[in-house]
Amino acid sequence: DATTRQAGLFPETMAVLGNRWAAALLVAAFLRTTRFTDFQNQLGVPPSLLTERLQTFCAIGVLTTAPAQRDGNDRASYLLTAKGRAFSGVLVTALQWAQRWFVAPEGPAVLLRHRACGATLSAELACDACGGQLTGAQIGVTAAEAAGTP
Repeated sequence: DATTRQAGLFPETMAVLGNRWAAALLVAAFLRTTRFTDFQNQLGVPPSLLTERLQTFCAIGVLTTAPAQRDGNDRASYLLTAKGRAFSGVLVTALQWAQRWFVAPEGPAVLLRHRACGATLSAELACDACGGQLTGAQIGVTAAEAAGTP
């Protein structure tokens, strides 16, 4: 029934967004942080929360582990999977939104650049069919069943 479906509309996505540490952890992973202690030092996240987030990300296939290449407390490297790397668009648009609506007096903490040409990046959503720029008001939502999608 429709009411039941609404409650679980995007449970997998919510597992990625989960809590305030989730996006920060993913940004750190995109910046090539791979070790537990490095995540902890960079983010200041409590170890128990970091452990839980890393386990969740591994369980849903956003991160994977690789054996440690050195001795010490770090037992594994945490690496983005293809699924995790595909989340980059969400992080980029979230960062741009935050930088627009929560302007820091000292300016943005990070700038995004297109590696190929070096230009500052301003990501935009575009229609696959016509290429037109999209804003929220221009996007319609249809239930998958109504659109003929199982």
